[in-house]
Amino acid sequence: MDKQLKIIILITTLISLLLICNKAKAEFRFSDEKIFSNPDASMLHGVGSAYLTSSFEYLGVAWWKADLLTLGLGLTWEIKDGFLPYEQCGWIGGEGFSKNDLFCNLVGVVLNRSLHYFIGRIK
Repeated sequence: MDKQLKIIILITTLISLLLICNKAKAEFRFSDEKIFSNPDASMLHGVGSAYLTSSFEYLGVAWWKADLLTLGLGLTWEIKDGFLPYEQCGWIGGEGFSKNDLFCNLVGVVLNRSLHYFIGRIK
């Protein structure tokens, strides 16, 4: 599975670089949105990260690699958001790099890890 993991990382990195190089129309910016100011978005980051991590594990990726891969994808997405303003790039753009979104991603990964631990103890 290590070869597949490397391919996923390579593809994600290449797509991100292409988006940044071809669409960047503004300087890097940060989002000033507070955590849970948009509860749906914050929950989506958390639940989506938990689901993505669990999906990677289901595909045979080691738990710690699945955690790091999910957090790496979240970081890549936030960097993309920092470079691509939604006002100019449409749906692919973002409001800016958000440390709060990264925090919600981390909460999702920890939630996934906790559920796996407690469900394993129940069995």
